[in-house]
Amino acid sequence: MALELIKGRYFSAYGLLGGLGFVLGIVFLVITCKIKKVRFSDVIYVYVWAGIAAIVGAKVLYLLLDIKNIIEAFRIGGEVLINYLKAVFGGGLVFYGGLIGGIFGVWGAAKYFRLEPRTMLSTIIPTLPLAHAFGRLGCHTVGCCYGVEVHGHFGKMYTDSLFAPNNVLLFPVQLTESLCDLVIFVILAVMLFRTPIEKMKNSNILEIYLILYPVVRFILEFFRGDNVRGYFLFFSTSQWISILILVSAGLSILCRGRSDQHLLK
Repeated sequence: MALELIKGRYFSAYGLLGGLGFVLGIVFLVITCKIKKVRFSDVIYVYVWAGIAAIVGAKVLYLLLDIKNIIEAFRIGGEVLINYLKAVFGGGLVFYGGLIGGIFGVWGAAKYFRLEPRTMLSTIIPTLPLAHAFGRLGCHTVGCCYGVEVHGHFGKMYTDSLFAPNNVLLFPVQLTESLCDLVIFVILAVMLFRTPIEKMKNSNILEIYLILYPVVRFILEFFRGDNVRGYFLFFSTSQWISILILVSAGLSILCRGRSDQHLLK
């Protein structure tokens, strides 16, 4: 889907919404830095590098999970290959790849700029569900990450999507996830603003996010109609990743709690 923002010039709604989420993340960081009395220049450097790392991670995981279609598209060539490349460059992002890339991006950039990594993660992580919410709106406009077929009057029907089945009523799973992301963002923002700056490096804001989102994603995967990520046994690839992240976050909280208790003794 394209929007004519300037006469005669059309822009991808997917790209515009994703960009809007990134910009709103910057606005949130400006407000956060003023409240926390943190230098915005430090945070924005890390944020930008994390954004780049997230895009790279999201694209790499997408390509890894879609390797069979990549091989087939190149084998057939012609219009099939052209349409596939259009689809990849028009979207072709897997969120969990972006999440992993973004976290490593924050950690690596913080180390490079000689900043405290955990403090940077606690500060920046609330922007992730905020940006993701708008990214999912972008998915809704083009039809990627579409929902299962539904019957009745509640759903979304595409007519010219390169991703979703056209002329079929689908569950609006992208909009549902977008709403959940906004709720998670509010929870994390409240935690951030209530945490004193000197305790930021000991905050569990990252782990709380890595618990809340995987739970949401695990449930919503049952309402996803696309199977590009593939399945193993009873769950999709994303559900298995959700389980791994959820368990890792829980163990991290337990280990950090025991470490704090040990230091108090």
